[in-house]
Amino acid sequence: MMSKLSVNQAYENMGLSNAQMMANLFDGVARHSPEGLWFRERAQEVGFKQAVAERDSGEPIAPEASKRPLPPE
Repeated sequence: MMSKLSVNQAYENMGLSNAQMMANLFDGVARHSPEGLWFRERAQEVGFKQAVAERDSGEPIAPEASKRPLPPE
């Protein structure tokens, strides 16, 4: 128990809690960007694996996505 407390305290001192909070925030922002919305639509069209392969190919993705207006919330 004492070892676990020590390890957890070390992670807290390194900012683990803040890092997790920022990761959650950035994930939300990225998912609701034009490119994030494009990725979701593309994954529904061609499947997740294909959409990830296209995203990670190094080729530009969704050049038209940033020109479309965002849907109302």
